[in-house]
Amino acid sequence: MSKSNSDTQSNPLLSWGQYRQKIDRDVLHLAIAWSCDEPRRIGEVAAIMEPCILGRGLPPSDDSVPRTLFHQQRPVEPGRMAPLDGPHVSRRQLELTPLRDGTLKVRSLSRRPLILHGEIVERGVVRPGDTVTVQDVLVLLVVQRRCRRPTLPICSPVPVFPFGEADAYGIVGESSAAWALREAIAFAASSGKHVLVLGESGVGKELAARAIHALSPRRDGPFIARNAATFPESLIDSELFGSAKSYPNVGSPERPGLLGEVDGGTLFLDEIGELPERLQVHLLRVLDGGGEYQRLGEPFMRRANFRLVAATNRPAEALKPDFLARFKVQVEVPGLDRLVGAGVFYGAAMTEAAAVRNQDVVVVGGANSAGQGAMFFSRYARKVTMVIRGGSLAAGMSQYLVERIGHTPNIHVRLNTKVTGVQGEARLGGVEVTNTATGTVETIPACGLFIFIGTAPRTDVVRDLVQLDAQGFILTGPDLMTDGKRPRGWTLARDPFLFETSVPGIFAAGDARSGSGKRVASAVGEGSATVRLVHSYLQTV
Repeated sequence: MSKSNSDTQSNPLLSWGQYRQKIDRDVLHLAIAWSCDEPRRIGEVAAIMEPCILGRGLPPSDDSVPRTLFHQQRPVEPGRMAPLDGPHVSRRQLELTPLRDGTLKVRSLSRRPLILHGEIVERGVVRPGDTVTVQDVLVLLVVQRRCRRPTLPICSPVPVFPFGEADAYGIVGESSAAWALREAIAFAASSGKHVLVLGESGVGKELAARAIHALSPRRDGPFIARNAATFPESLIDSELFGSAKSYPNVGSPERPGLLGEVDGGTLFLDEIGELPERLQVHLLRVLDGGGEYQRLGEPFMRRANFRLVAATNRPAEALKPDFLARFKVQVEVPGLDRLVGAGVFYGAAMTEAAAVRNQDVVVVGGANSAGQGAMFFSRYARKVTMVIRGGSLAAGMSQYLVERIGHTPNIHVRLNTKVTGVQGEARLGGVEVTNTATGTVETIPACGLFIFIGTAPRTDVVRDLVQLDAQGFILTGPDLMTDGKRPRGWTLARDPFLFETSVPGIFAAGDARSGSGKRVASAVGEGSATVRLVHSYLQTV
């Protein structure tokens, strides 16, 4: 028997020190994505470095096979490891064997069904990103990571808050991405420099800005938030710098402006990317002149001691270059893009339904397309949770569909609810939702998140091939023409067809196209018209 097995027998609750020699390489882990018996342990992980048994409690004295031990993985010493302890987990539930190719062999040892890849099986092989489900009892996510999270040199001391819950600044998550965000925020706060926060809409950029302020020496000063997209072009100087008494009209009150109000604190300007370049210029002097500015109607200069934190859902390069150069620190807030294609989808119910057989999914949206998707999933998935911002299905859905959903037992509807986060490493493990009426936060275990509302450009596959607009949507037809000139590189003697891109023969329709209606009916109509245009194009080839 190997020394490691002897150590395991003598001390089944292995100390962290026995793993220190292996922390410099990635190894397979199982993360608890859902547990019916021990929900507080969701997010705990177990390293699978040798054949072991996953089961309830410690092994009997005559059982020499190591047990799977879970712990809360954070950038600190994890302390005590423990086996599962739920009454619905068998003493010997699963046999786990790591293979040399980086996969994990799983074999069921109990009567309760084992589900791999959406099917009930006795044994199988999984790889990082897959889930291991013990039916109605436990969902485990297979991930590959180091046995210990890297320490966070900037976060000193490391934030202390209950495992799996929001930290003091409202950031939720125990994933590598969540801890990297905390480190980036701490670094930005300590730098004292102006900060640009990047991330798609809805990921919590203002939350990050408030955390930067709260962790900085300016925490006792004011924090003022404004949406830069709402600044009137003719009044931006007045909004930012203020105006003297009786300016511009006699009797007008003195206005301190945002810079006067935020002195000693942090000014947060959201949607800074929507501020036209000619208006971005208004901020240049105050950002590199030691806070020097001049109120309208005053003959002298003032100084504001402040830090600017700006946010945008556009690429940083969309800002005016000399304006962008004033932001010495950038913080990127991870969003759903990190998990797109790994459990998060936009629409795609019919193509993905078979992959979620006997598993849980979340559908976001309150329109007919979401309802139809939920109905389709209900034929395959174990449970379908519909997340809807409004207070009624009937507000955006046909009555016929509302009634069908109401009579489908495995569809659960969450009204007045929004998605506020996702959990998982290589693949989705859970969806965090918040009830907008009560403020209650809950994590719903799910292998798939299907979004049937809103739109975002998903055009990375052609990003370097066809012309895109500033938001990343594909330009087509007349939108490609500038002053009557055809797009750069266009080689044909005709103008682009209505839905034709900057590359002859490539057409775009629906949500990915710039200027589209972003509705199902519009996409269907555009698709039909595009087919006819493709035939027209083929006749010229």
